[in-house]
Amino acid sequence: MIRAIIIDDEPLAISVTKEYLALHSDIEVIGECNDGFRALKMITDLKPDLIFLDVQMPKITGLEMLELIDEDELPAIIFTTAFEEYAIKAFENNAVDYLLKPYSQERFDQAMVRLRNQPRMKQDDVQELSATQTSNRIVLRDNGQIKIIAHKDIRFLEADDDYVKIHCADGVFMKKITLKHYENVLPSELFIRIHRSFMANVNYITRIEPYEKTSHIAILTSGEKLQVSKSGYQLLKEVLGI
Repeated sequence: MIRAIIIDDEPLAISVTKEYLALHSDIEVIGECNDGFRALKMITDLKPDLIFLDVQMPKITGLEMLELIDEDELPAIIFTTAFEEYAIKAFENNAVDYLLKPYSQERFDQAMVRLRNQPRMKQDDVQELSATQTSNRIVLRDNGQIKIIAHKDIRFLEADDDYVKIHCADGVFMKKITLKHYENVLPSELFIRIHRSFMANVNYITRIEPYEKTSHIAILTSGEKLQVSKSGYQLLKEVLGI
């Protein structure tokens, strides 16, 4: 049996998925929920083989939720949503299928055929897919809790091997992701890649001082000093008009 969870904030959509699944006796629905917080806990507790996942949901989006799942616990994923902008990228990144609402039984059955032959998504696939949408926040796990950090509260981001350190008013938090990812998803008019190791929120930069021959130092309102590369300085000059 393939054990599945349905994650959608529309009760009708859940009912339709269950109705279509009635023709597929090898798939058992072991849970259903309507928000990303509950879904994350359910996936961790029940470890399903498959999830039907809506992209736009309350609290956290489907893509934000996927970023928080350990790679060895990622189930097969069939997206079910009214938004088509992620469809091509979802296929490129090993989602089983991308069902655009409203979809028919025939289209649903096609997804069931793909389910048997499609490799599962990895965290790299999830991050590539989530990089297709801009975001005004970062969602991460902190001591087992889900923390949402608004971009306005982030002073800077720092690369640290396979992780990124998020420096904000509440402290420093870590997420296993790349700095390049945040170049794609955070507002480019606010967050500047000033160095290979740093992205800075320009609202927290008070001044820029020369450092050695070809580089500079950015001084933040917190007093922290960040190295600025030659290319990073050019970006800052363009954004800040200096």
